[in-house]
Amino acid sequence: MSDQAAGLRAWHQQHDNATLLVLGRPEPVALERALARLPSPGGKGWQAVGLTQAPGRAPSYALLWLDAWQADITADYRQLKRMTVEVGRLPTLLWLDGGDGEAAARLDKLGMAARRFLGVELIRNPRTWLARGAV
Repeated sequence: MSDQAAGLRAWHQQHDNATLLVLGRPEPVALERALARLPSPGGKGWQAVGLTQAPGRAPSYALLWLDAWQADITADYRQLKRMTVEVGRLPTLLWLDGGDGEAAARLDKLGMAARRFLGVELIRNPRTWLARGAV
């Protein structure tokens, strides 16, 4: 006997995840590892989307993925600005992949500019980030 509700369960499971806007270009495997380490909001999983998919998905959170070795602060700021225009201000977790003291200083400048000009706070603690969102 086939399970007639299997399709409905699969659809529900897919749409029962919290939508996470990912800014940056993480490798798929690295993103999967990061999502597995993030606390889940209200027992939900994460469904990662890009800026082009975000308006239709109404994300509650954003993750700014930075490769500190190749940090382009200007491009990262532009992504945050585009997010605020297209999706709105979201609790944004700063995910730093690698880095050193110099990268941290550049990221502090990015955080100050994002807060001052866009009203977006870059949060480094995942628990604080979740506490600021509405799931």
